[in-house]
Amino acid sequence: MNVEQLMTPHPITVAPQTPVAEIAQLLLEHRINGIPVVDREGGMLGIITAGDLIYAPPTSSWSPARRY
Repeated sequence: MNVEQLMTPHPITVAPQTPVAEIAQLLLEHRINGIPVVDREGGMLGIITAGDLIYAPPTSSWSPARRY
């Protein structure tokens, strides 16, 4: 089995400027756990997940932890 057999062919995506509340709504409405964040050209910048929203500290200075 290859990844192409498992992946969603036309995923829902968001821009870096998308409000967190809108992302939360998309996750709930579509019953998904993560959404790719893309630039204007459609290039992948990262993924925002339900866990990112649940465990984010309630401050405006939050930045995601680096995973190595």
